Amino acid sequence: PVNLTVGSLSPNFTSIVPTVMDNARQQGLIQQQIISISFAPASTDNDTNGVITFGSVDPSLFIGNITYVPVTSTYPAAHYWGINITSCLYGKTIVFSTSTAGIVDTGNSLVALADDFFATYMAAIPGSYYDNQTLFIVIPSSSIASMQPLNLTIGGTVFIMDVSAQLVPIDQDSAWGINPGVQYGTIGPSGYQSGQGLDFILGQMFLEKYYAVFDGENNRVGLAYT
Repeated sequence: PVNLTVGSLSPNFTSIVPTVMDNARQQGLIQQQIISISFAPASTDNDTNGVITFGSVDPSLFIGNITYVPVTSTYPAAHYWGINITSCLYGKTIVFSTSTAGIVDTGNSLVALADDFFATYMAAIPGSYYDNQTLFIVIPSSSIASMQPLNLTIGGTVFIMDVSAQLVPIDQDSAWGINPGVQYGTIGPSGYQSGQGLDFILGQMFLEKYYAVFDGENNRVGLAYT
């Protein structure tokens, strides 16, 4: 959003800077201010299997319908591509059950939950703990077989992070800069308690499972199964 550019110009700190999408629309390169993004899990360090579509959506990259939700009115999430999740369940464990705001963030590799929400999630995985050195959750191998899906209800649709989406592939530990041979998880704490307007961040490990549409024309975010 252009309001994020306020303060970036000197000496007129109140000016705004048109975004790439603003310029593309003005120049007729696109008809709609929409960015659609498809990630896919990487199998090598050099995978180039992501797709960005400017100005439209690509039906070949998702299945079924796109679930659209409005950008949240809750701040600070509303400054970004913020949405509301109405409930979050880890298996049968309720992580939260009332509508809460956070952001969909292609620039974040992991998924973050408000600290109290994360504590509930971690407590449901026997023997797991948060490693303050690597800043990742560590999951004992003995608990992997009993792990449950993380179910996020967004716009009336349940979007599932299955067990594989919650685990960093061990053969990728070195690429992530973490200790080789240790099973780490992809969900961590945000550093803030819930109720402050930024209760979750849905990063790449979530988006690898879904097609994401950032619709500036209608001020909404869309998600679809891939």
